[in-house]
Amino acid sequence: MADEIRNGGSKMRVVRLLGHRDDAGAWEIHDFLKRSMVESQWIELSTEEDCRRELGLSDLMNVTLPVVELPDGTRPIGPTLRRRANNHACGTARQCWTG
Repeated sequence: MADEIRNGGSKMRVVRLLGHRDDAGAWEIHDFLKRSMVESQWIELSTEEDCRRELGLSDLMNVTLPVVELPDGTRPIGPTLRRRANNHACGTARQCWTG
């Protein structure tokens, strides 16, 4: 499930973005989340060990990156900004990504 970060006395749930540093799609989502003030955590996946540790999967080559893990633990398949906006009736960018 998505991590929680302490913010003063309360816990803030974050979106986890997992990907490879050369993935333009991952950076597009990363930058959008930042501009929209959605708390997120970038996790680099560059080795099989990273994939096992973060996703519980053994073969990084068969994982479609980037992977976005929402605060409720769901992982939309093939997340793109357009697909996320079209699939959710959300009032703000923050609501699209955090529910």
